Amino acid sequence: MAKQRIEYIDLAKGFCIILVVFHHANTALDNIDFALRDALCVFRMPLYFFLSGLFFKTYEGYIGFLKRKVNKLLLPFLFFHIVSFFVVPLLNEKTLEWAKLWDFLFRQYNGLNGPLWFLLCLFWVNQLFYGLYKISFATRYPLAVLITGTVLLGVLGYSIGGTQYDFRVMNLSTALTAMPFFSAGYIFNRHTSILQPAR
Repeated sequence: MAKQRIEYIDLAKGFCIILVVFHHANTALDNIDFALRDALCVFRMPLYFFLSGLFFKTYEGYIGFLKRKVNKLLLPFLFFHIVSFFVVPLLNEKTLEWAKLWDFLFRQYNGLNGPLWFLLCLFWVNQLFYGLYKISFATRYPLAVLITGTVLLGVLGYSIGGTQYDFRVMNLSTALTAMPFFSAGYIFNRHTSILQPAR
């Protein structure tokens, strides 16, 4: 039997996509600065991470979990990164800069296909959250440990962002900053009826 879609979750995902397109089109086209743009930017990406956290699962163990995240996040990232590496310079009649093919391994992804950073970042968020989840549920107060841990990691990521201590390798510091939002999604799934289809 097919799973029933939850309409307001689909609408929230669609709303996020519209906000991302709006933001990048507005920036790229140098349009008039809309009054709501900055306000919308405040929760655009946090909402994405929250929605991702809603569907967090440990599956049958870390190996199975890792395989799924590699297949769903890392492989699409690598595929589109490599395609962009060859196609974008060709379209712009520029020569290939081979260092850009692997430079994301040493610094924050800022490649030829900018939006791909989210896939890389979400991969790390999932890995970090999995580890914290396992640690917290081995304690007497798992929810308190989980909330405290994710908030501390989020504060760490936010406080080091843009400083000399910012370790931007493969968007890891951004992943730290996103942890509380991802965790909130997981907690809402476990402790509310948010994923129950409306009747």
